[in-house]
Amino acid sequence: MPVTLKGTLKPGEADRRYYMIRVQVAGRRVVVSSGTRDKTLALRKESEIIEALHRNPLMTQADVVALVTGGGTNRHKAAIRAEGGLTLKEAFDRCLKSPTVWQGIKAHAEYARNCRAIEEILGGDTPLASIDYHAVQKLTNGLMAKPLPGANRPGQTLSGATVNNHLACLRRMFNVALEDHWPDAPNAFPKVKSVKKRKGRGYFMDAADERAIFQAVLDLDKARPDAQGGHPRKLDAHRHHLLFVVLVESGMRLSEALGLLWTELDFPRGERGGMIELFRHEDLKTGRQRSVPMTETCAEALKACKGVPEGPFKDLDDRRAQDIWSRARVAAGIKHRDCVIHSLRHTCASRLLESGVDLKIVKEWLGHSSIATTDIYTHLQTKQLSSAAQSVHRLRQAASAAC
Repeated sequence: MPVTLKGTLKPGEADRRYYMIRVQVAGRRVVVSSGTRDKTLALRKESEIIEALHRNPLMTQADVVALVTGGGTNRHKAAIRAEGGLTLKEAFDRCLKSPTVWQGIKAHAEYARNCRAIEEILGGDTPLASIDYHAVQKLTNGLMAKPLPGANRPGQTLSGATVNNHLACLRRMFNVALEDHWPDAPNAFPKVKSVKKRKGRGYFMDAADERAIFQAVLDLDKARPDAQGGHPRKLDAHRHHLLFVVLVESGMRLSEALGLLWTELDFPRGERGGMIELFRHEDLKTGRQRSVPMTETCAEALKACKGVPEGPFKDLDDRRAQDIWSRARVAAGIKHRDCVIHSLRHTCASRLLESGVDLKIVKEWLGHSSIATTDIYTHLQTKQLSSAAQSVHRLRQAASAAC
């Protein structure tokens, strides 16, 4: 039955009418106020009532009202718990398939893995209504004890940041259920708290480190197979050298650089600087479009890739890049555990800050969604602080000599 406005519109007075919902399901008629003058919202509430009555024809009038207002009676909550209601796996699948939540984004596969890991600990058939504070604690403890895949050291577990990424999936699902008023889910959830984590990676390159590891990358093409022989080696280290140069000059993520298209590159012309246009949401981690300035060194490295179809690094892949980097790091003698490909992004950010670039500009350059994320780079300037201390010492020596 169509929703209808109730009330009288008097001349000169504000329209305070609201839509009434009248439905009939399995011989039962229900009349309830929608509490809104928004017809679209009223129709959505009407469909929720019809769905709830089909699922539970004996649903009381009080529980119908609670469903419309977004509140809930103890009886209604007990009924959901008794019937089981929506399970954890069903809730995660609903988010993964929703175009307004996780469907179609670049991190979809990562979110799916995180959801499956949560289901392993709590049980995919667990009703949402039964997830309380103790269940969240069980999940947090289970994630913190979870072995790190491919760990080099025995007993190595997930980092605090990775645990928080998993917990964020649960928190997001809870929020979506509340915001979208899922009729088959509880109207209250336990709070999901993040664990403490290390404040960003503590490593970024100085000029000497950069020269050492970049030269080690190039030298990989000069090495020869050992005495055991084997298949001919793919001599592509020089291509990865160009990739790493672009990463440290632009601050892009590895995935962003590998996915670059020639149509996204606007090379310098005359006095106008070049620009890298990152607009494809499916290839961006945060989905935020941005333009990355192209330095002269970056432009030269990209131009050296001319001839590669589609994009400058479309012939490379993530796994091979990680292997090249690991071998070069060992050859260069850099033992810091945070000397990874992503440290090139940190290096770019640190150099921008060291050059006096405003923190807000660095945020836009890197494509961070929050200034707090960019702020972690400010504590990495230990070498700059040491240089400042040396300047103070030289000033004191000069003052002493003048006396």
